[in-house]
Amino acid sequence: FSPECPSSSGKPNHADILLINLQYVSEVEIINDRTETPPPLASLNVSKLASKARTEKEEKLSQAYAISAGVSLEGQQLFQTIHKTIKDCKWQEKNIVVMEEVVITPPYQVENCKGKEGSALSHVRKIVEKHFRDVESQKILQRSQAQQPQKEAALSS
Repeated sequence: FSPECPSSSGKPNHADILLINLQYVSEVEIINDRTETPPPLASLNVSKLASKARTEKEEKLSQAYAISAGVSLEGQQLFQTIHKTIKDCKWQEKNIVVMEEVVITPPYQVENCKGKEGSALSHVRKIVEKHFRDVESQKILQRSQAQQPQKEAALSS
């Protein structure tokens, strides 16, 4: 059973479909009966869905590998950041290998990016640089938010 709801994305001509396992339903009450024929369901692109599922599985396995290999949280986060931009990246023990050209070794800083000088190495270095700038900005923001209640408490006493 799958009732339709307006799209949570807000897109017109789209709908969310809720899947309900009828084995867990004990009672159904019909409020009003529909007489018109429902519109045909949109066709699903099964190969696209299968491809997406395969990609998701590979990403989860890669993440599990990194955890089991003892990769630091910073290394895992950097890998995910790079992977958003460049899909061709993988783990080789504790090293991140990007486009088979650039290797990033622990502790995963800009100076740990090694490879043949060129656009690939330069591009990866820029991604690593931006990643750590963003992480630092996030830490500063979190610290300032954590200090805000303390300042307010000090002012009110």
